[in-house]
Amino acid sequence: MELAALPTTTPEERKRLLSFVICGGGPTGVEFAAELRDMMAEDVLKYVSYLHEGKGADKSTQNS
Repeated sequence: MELAALPTTTPEERKRLLSFVICGGGPTGVEFAAELRDMMAEDVLKYVSYLHEGKGADKSTQNS
C-alpha cells in the first residue's frame, strides 16, 4: 500500500498493487475476504483516502 500511495505511481500500477486474489470459497476464504474488505474500508481508506477513486473498488466474484 505504501508503493501505491507514492505520487509517481501510475493508476495502472496502483490498481495492480491494490488488487487481491483470494482462492477458496469455503468458510475460511469467505471470512478472510470479509475481514480484508473491512480492514480496507474501516482502517486503510480513512488514512489513505486518496487511493480510493470512488469507482467501486470492491469487485467480488462468485464461481458456481
